[in-house]
Amino acid sequence: MNEENKSIKGTKSYIVETLFIAVVMLLAVLLIILFGASTGYAIAVLGIVWLLMMRSKRKKGITDWQENTKRIIIFVLAAGLMNLFPFLSMAKTGGWRYPFERSYVEMRHTSTLPEWFPKELPDSAKNCRMDYTPSIMQGTGFFTAGFECSDEECAKWEEFGKERAKYIIPLEEYQTDESFDPAGYETELAVKTDTSGSHVEVGKMSAIWDGNESGAKIYVINTNLDLNHPHNEAVIVGNGRVQLFAE
Repeated sequence: MNEENKSIKGTKSYIVETLFIAVVMLLAVLLIILFGASTGYAIAVLGIVWLLMMRSKRKKGITDWQENTKRIIIFVLAAGLMNLFPFLSMAKTGGWRYPFERSYVEMRHTSTLPEWFPKELPDSAKNCRMDYTPSIMQGTGFFTAGFECSDEECAKWEEFGKERAKYIIPLEEYQTDESFDPAGYETELAVKTDTSGSHVEVGKMSAIWDGNESGAKIYVINTNLDLNHPHNEAVIVGNGRVQLFAE
């Protein structure tokens, strides 16, 4: 292959590489805007560094198509690994983000969210806070969203909790070591088994609770009573605030 053909091929691969990284950068921006995801920032920084490297190579007259192709492959692998590692975090606020974050959690989580999790927050929702930790190997991830809402909406969730809860725990009584002995807090829906040594993990459930704890209750919809590999579904209701939780 003569030098002219090499140069043409190198230029074409440079353009393809630039367009490819531009598309990935656009996806990074969407991750940042819609989810507030830290992964989006990391991919954006990687893309900027790569673009600077490409510009530097171009200025020096280095347009080898094989080198450009190698950079594309490395970029794809690096961006993919960034999305797999557990440092992902998402925006803590912004109720309008809830549908997007819920969909993202459903896509990444090892198990689907409970069917009772709403697709959207109620119209009266405000001061929304969310938190998410992805499942990592055998570790249990969780997703939670809390918001202030109208008295009517609170009453609806309170009634929902009373109808479906297996355990009802006053929020003020939870233990700070992130576990709670459920004995004595069962409802008629609880499985009749020996609960000695069993725990309901409530620390993470209440971690982003912004409301007054007095009078608020944790309605545990489902639990495996396992502290080491917990799987819990719950809703906390009280004092004009609702919080949804699943792990």
